[in-house]
Amino acid sequence: MKRFIFGITALFLGLSALSVFAQTEEGLVICGGYNQPECTYNDVIPTINNIINKGLMFIVIPILTILIIIGGFKMLTAAGNESKYKSGLDMIKGVVWGFGFALLAWVVVQTIISFLGLTTN
Repeated sequence: MKRFIFGITALFLGLSALSVFAQTEEGLVICGGYNQPECTYNDVIPTINNIINKGLMFIVIPILTILIIIGGFKMLTAAGNESKYKSGLDMIKGVVWGFGFALLAWVVVQTIISFLGLTTN
């Protein structure tokens, strides 16, 4: 029962950021909607860029938050068990390294897109 309550709480906290950004963000596709111009070939790269940015914000960050909470919970409930503590610490390290690589990939993509002048922003 404790795990269920912890899981629901972690899920709620991790996904609560979505409601903040949902009202200020536009849709994934930047053209072809109601009162918007028709889509052209020039809209492909900005749309892909938009999908990457929103995927990073709405998928990766909540999952990162939940996994860090789970790793910290493992460390807190280790009760002197060194292997359980190390498991939680390794989980947090892996999550942080993975997020670092995801951000690095995002920076590389954004740099290439801006260098080639493919954005319309």
